[in-house]
Amino acid sequence: SAIVFRPLLSPDIEDFVEDIGTSNPYSWIDDFDDISNEKRFIGSLALTYQLPIKGLSYKLTLGGNVRIKERRRFYGTTTFQGNNANGALQISGLDAKTYQINNMFNFKRVFQRKHRINATLGIT
Repeated sequence: SAIVFRPLLSPDIEDFVEDIGTSNPYSWIDDFDDISNEKRFIGSLALTYQLPIKGLSYKLTLGGNVRIKERRRFYGTTTFQGNNANGALQISGLDAKTYQINNMFNFKRVFQRKHRINATLGIT
């Protein structure tokens, strides 16, 4: 936007909005706020059980991702958006949660030092 504006501001002009409908670059410094606040929690827990069959184990993994975010944008009257609405405040929020459960069976065994079996079966 800086290219379309005059390089000098006159103290006699109170309206910083040009005819083409964009805001003066100075307005974005002095009359605009964009504040975000975000909280994020990521974690997982895994438990492994040795089952009574030799070489067979079961692993349970529980995980989650929680994201909470709030964003506030204020457009003053010297910005194009704020001038059209006599000042504007936009508040947006995000509340996202994802969870995951993994179930894995693993069989690992050596027979007579010659043969090996390593197999995995799982579902998420």
